[in-house]
Amino acid sequence: MVGEGEGSQPSAADRQPQEHQVDAGLPIYDSSLPIEPLPIAHCPLSIALQAGFAVSTRNFKHAVDRNRVKRIGREAYRLNKGQLMDKVSEKKMQLQVFFVYTDKTLPKFGEAEEKMKSCLNKLMAIISK
Repeated sequence: MVGEGEGSQPSAADRQPQEHQVDAGLPIYDSSLPIEPLPIAHCPLSIALQAGFAVSTRNFKHAVDRNRVKRIGREAYRLNKGQLMDKVSEKKMQLQVFFVYTDKTLPKFGEAEEKMKSCLNKLMAIISK
């Protein structure tokens, strides 16, 4: 978030219900997940579903480590995006999601895939409402 200290999250009082956050394009925070999906709303594109990935240089000094984390995240997303894609198409909507990896350790693929499934299931629940 621009203008706030790096790595800071809004207090519980400042957080809005998740469905309002998606509509406003605000981040969805989940302290149990080192991956935070950040939906971006109202972008005129013909593509129904897009995703981006980011890793902080503060947590991973070497580009090879940052690239590995992003590669693992992209692969976990690619393998599990099918149901989300179906929901988005069914609702005739567009969704762009940006995943920011905030943990300070290199993930194992199995762990990253479990976290990605959890994030995508939460997004599908929000979309279904």
